[in-house]
Amino acid sequence: LIDSYLQVETLETIERHVTAAAGEVIRRRRAALQMYRAWLLDIGPDRTVVADRMLRFLTESARTHSRSFRGDEDVGGDALKALREVAKRRPEFRRLIVDEAIDSLEPHIAGHDRVAINEGLLTLEEYLDALSGHEQKRGIELALDALDRLDPIHNEWLIVRPALEVL
Repeated sequence: LIDSYLQVETLETIERHVTAAAGEVIRRRRAALQMYRAWLLDIGPDRTVVADRMLRFLTESARTHSRSFRGDEDVGGDALKALREVAKRRPEFRRLIVDEAIDSLEPHIAGHDRVAINEGLLTLEEYLDALSGHEQKRGIELALDALDRLDPIHNEWLIVRPALEVL
């Protein structure tokens, strides 16, 4: 049923509605992220044009929105979780966003929010083998940089474990 009705034009309409009212952008973007995540998990493998459009919306949301501790405003966290789930359950779609993957994860991994660094590294781990050699190198450099910024006095396993998995 989803394959019958889900077209690029539908996604364009959704994305126009997301930005239509400035006061509702966060709530509407979060709703669109959840719909796109669910649809990406259910559409047929041949729907790469539609999948590509939705994945680009997810990566753009991750790149432009930081993680928030307020659950009702956590666009960045929602986008990272959706990207991770799609990578795990629909690995054939990972290659559609290889150019955008590192760019969308870098703000989270390079920041100072420990939870955002963790989520960024966990997401990077799911995409690493689908990336080109240059992008893999960038991902590994991000993981090394995250480890380099740690204070050795503190037990930072929230960051160390996923960084080691990337390496």
